[in-house]
Amino acid sequence: MYFDTNILPSYKYYGFLEQGYGRIDDETYWENIENDIDKYPDISMIKETLLKGFYYVSYLKNKEEFWYYLYYWMGKKLLDKLKNFDEFSKIMGTLDNVKYKFNNNQRYNAYYISQIDKVEFLNLKLIYEYYKNYEFVQGTISEGDIQCSKAFEEYFKQCYVKYTELNSKCILNEGLFCKLFDDIKRIHNNVQLKQLQCKITEDSIEQHGAEGTALSGITGEDGKQTFTRESMQMQSHSESNFQHPDSASPLVIVIACALPFIGISLIFYILHKFSPLNSWLRTRLLRNKEVRYNAEDEKINEYLESTYNSMIGDLERNEHQIEYYPIGNN
Repeated sequence: MYFDTNILPSYKYYGFLEQGYGRIDDETYWENIENDIDKYPDISMIKETLLKGFYYVSYLKNKEEFWYYLYYWMGKKLLDKLKNFDEFSKIMGTLDNVKYKFNNNQRYNAYYISQIDKVEFLNLKLIYEYYKNYEFVQGTISEGDIQCSKAFEEYFKQCYVKYTELNSKCILNEGLFCKLFDDIKRIHNNVQLKQLQCKITEDSIEQHGAEGTALSGITGEDGKQTFTRESMQMQSHSESNFQHPDSASPLVIVIACALPFIGISLIFYILHKFSPLNSWLRTRLLRNKEVRYNAEDEKINEYLESTYNSMIGDLERNEHQIEYYPIGNN
């Protein structure tokens, strides 16, 4: 079995957020959220991406962990764009308001929004993802005979080093950061993470590099993709919790609509150019024109004849009326 970083849950869930979904309802509310984001020019280039991530998680049913993935996904994007870190808490406050509206009036811990600094944010992000990814692979990787990419092995090595460092730091520390660190451990049943090891092989699948890229399967030595029970469950679980109707991309819809017309046009052109259909159609058209012209001529003749008869009738009536006029009273 072969492991690479792009089969990990964090990559997969960030991929869902990166793709996002369109707005379904609550137009006025979302317009206000959009106006809030417009106040910060540094993130204008990622505004639409952030909004699509908001829409996606807002329409999920009771999916608390997605709100945390959204928090870390959005926070990392803000750190990459913002020139002034003081704006971080203000923009994340907008996310907190969205969570409050769509997540049963529940907010993030205030420390996540208003008091965290850049280093603490990145450390919490790493630990949260590490727990999620560890849960996903530890059952399989402990079976042995596991092959992995160099990137996969390096990722878990770095995570484990940071985890042990923070774990030691927070044993006797009751600061706000350590409380959040302990909260992450608590929601994962206080599992003590161990260093995962696998046999490194040459990478046999394409490295996408982007945080939002995800595969739902595992590529083996033969180059064929196989799917684990966990990855399939994760995919179906996410889809079953989403309330948005399935949607195809606009390009796919356009192509699907255009292909039948193109096919029919091509068939008609071939028949018109290389078969007796052309002469037959011309004959039919000429006959139709003749019939139409004859019908129109008959209508014109009927109209003229009717008009002529009407005029003759009027003249005859006038002649009869003149014979009865008295002429001796002038």
